[in-house]
Amino acid sequence: DNRRNWLLDTRQQDDTTAIRVGQLTLLSGTIGFDDGAARTHLRADVSTTGDASGAGVRFDGRGQLRGQAVTASGRGGPVLALRELDKPYPLQIDATIGKTRVQAEGSITGLANLTAVDMQLALRGDNLADLFPVLGIALPATRAYRTQGRLQHAGTRWTYAGFSGLVGASDIAGTLHVDTGGPRPVLQAELVSKVLDIVDLGPMIGARSGTVQAARQGAAANAVRVLPDLPF
Repeated sequence: DNRRNWLLDTRQQDDTTAIRVGQLTLLSGTIGFDDGAARTHLRADVSTTGDASGAGVRFDGRGQLRGQAVTASGRGGPVLALRELDKPYPLQIDATIGKTRVQAEGSITGLANLTAVDMQLALRGDNLADLFPVLGIALPATRAYRTQGRLQHAGTRWTYAGFSGLVGASDIAGTLHVDTGGPRPVLQAELVSKVLDIVDLGPMIGARSGTVQAARQGAAANAVRVLPDLPF
């Protein structure tokens, strides 16, 4: 009958008469989310921990995220703090998505809409291109990588600031910016490297698979030439 039965006024239209819950405890709860079109099916076991005045929440999840297998565990602040949409909510998570390991600790404001994010983020995986189903951003195919840095988000802008790590045999550091406010996401990066393996650079500049290795072999076979025969 479309009545808002959690409001206590006669017409059930006055939000100020809503029942105010001051404490919420979860014991062996289960949360589920399904989106068949996005090939996403998630389940999480949730319980509160600590004393009644400052109980946080623990979770263990599993399922599929955009077609990739997911397992995750972590903890957050008090359950009722989630209703404060304008305040940072503390969160720690350790997850595996496909072949990618994600570890993050920090805060998220407006958990449902990701109004703001400020977290220390560590990533490890076999190939940066594997992140596309998760991020929706096309990244080049790479060798195994690992990075750690600070992830920040406000408005339409995401920043992975002051990160460092390895891609293949090359070290890499810098800052990435992604702006999702236009017709398509725009990626900008300021990167530095002290030790760079040319094999790791190839995908970044559009080299076709195998051309860098072929160029290396050609150079070794004909040492009198300075430049390789094959473009890369």
